[in-house]
Amino acid sequence: MEKELEEYDRHLVQKYRHFALNICMYIRAIDFTNQQEVAMCYNFIETSDQAKNCKPEDALALLDAEFGDERIRLFAVTKLS
Repeated sequence: MEKELEEYDRHLVQKYRHFALNICMYIRAIDFTNQQEVAMCYNFIETSDQAKNCKPEDALALLDAEFGDERIRLFAVTKLS
């Protein structure tokens, strides 16, 4: 998933976020310049079963420079501790 997701692909990942293979896939589909998408993402990481059951390797991946959002990184650190 090195390439940016196309708009249609991003929309599909967001629409079916509860079926995403891992939380990183969903967060990559978020446009962090769009406040509605960001709010939806924050709600997802606070309430979803995927977030509650986040694997340590997924949390570690969220600490990569690709994910610069402070709340996403805080979520990752919390999952690792």
